[in-house]
Amino acid sequence: MKFLLWVLLLMPVMSHGKNQVIFLVNTKEHDIRGAVTAPYLDEAADRDVWKKLYPHAHLYTIRANTIEEMRKDLEVAMANPPEDKEVLGLFIRSHGVKMKLYNEQETFQLNFPEDIPQAFGPIVGRFSKDALVAFNACSVLEGMNENQAQQALSQITSSLGITSGRIYANRTPGYEGLRSAMRVDIRNKDIPALQRGIAGLIYVGFPITVPIAFLMEKGFNRGYLMEIDGTSAKIHRTDYFTVLKWPLNSVEL
Repeated sequence: MKFLLWVLLLMPVMSHGKNQVIFLVNTKEHDIRGAVTAPYLDEAADRDVWKKLYPHAHLYTIRANTIEEMRKDLEVAMANPPEDKEVLGLFIRSHGVKMKLYNEQETFQLNFPEDIPQAFGPIVGRFSKDALVAFNACSVLEGMNENQAQQALSQITSSLGITSGRIYANRTPGYEGLRSAMRVDIRNKDIPALQRGIAGLIYVGFPITVPIAFLMEKGFNRGYLMEIDGTSAKIHRTDYFTVLKWPLNSVEL
């Protein structure tokens, strides 16, 4: 009888689990492959990686030319039923310079931390305790030592209302040569000949070119990961692919 009573008392607690969501934002940038569809091939790979990391979460893909478009899509996603949601992941694929994200057309420009309330208003303060934020963009933390990076990332997490979790950004120019080249359709003549040629060389010289390209990617995607838990924070030097546990076979699209 006591056991049944405890079950009845705990049922509301056990059933009240928030719906965890992940936002994958693509700023519609063009890249070195020169094809409008190329970023969407990256988008498919991003979804695959995040789904493997968090199979229980719901993924929302946002394609935004402007901050306003991104905010509107975030607002719609958070408002639609079920409304009891928390953000487990936020990922943005974009160009970047020190403390700024932008797209090639410069219609999307986001300065950290001052633009966060305008850009991310619908999700500010709605992150889960184990949230992961990652920016796939060049040089957001360019030239910063560990103390400076921690201060910069703390400003971002504070503005987002994150009290515990992890956040990553590059301090070096981002590079995805191997993964990008492997997503190039060498038969597609709309893609510049140079890019199709590079992809072809990687395919032909697979035993040699892939290890070299993999090491280049690791070297050119170095950055800082900050872990926060309440009032304490730890900063780590690492790379983008390690943070997301990105498998090499994710290039096989």
